[in-house]
Amino acid sequence: MAKASNIKINDRCEISGRRRGVVRFIGEKFEKAAGIVIGIELDEPFGDCDGDGEFECPKSHGIFLNVMDVEVGDFPVLGFSDIEDSDELWKTNM
Repeated sequence: MAKASNIKINDRCEISGRRRGVVRFIGEKFEKAAGIVIGIELDEPFGDCDGDGEFECPKSHGIFLNVMDVEVGDFPVLGFSDIEDSDELWKTNM
């Protein structure tokens, strides 16, 4: 996984090998977690927010995670046909 210093705004990323998106925010957001968090606009609507005022994205496409949960790289967009039914469980357990 990545260190905050290696992550940049607009980097493509993958979360736990399951979700993909674009980094939209790097900073402190106290009500979400202590320390540095990464705000991600997910490719698909499996998030829990719309950026919470830190960035803009469609409803349910935003998520804030600990930097250690985010891997940056050349990750292409996945479509719904690439997502397993069990992924809904992942969303509800975040």
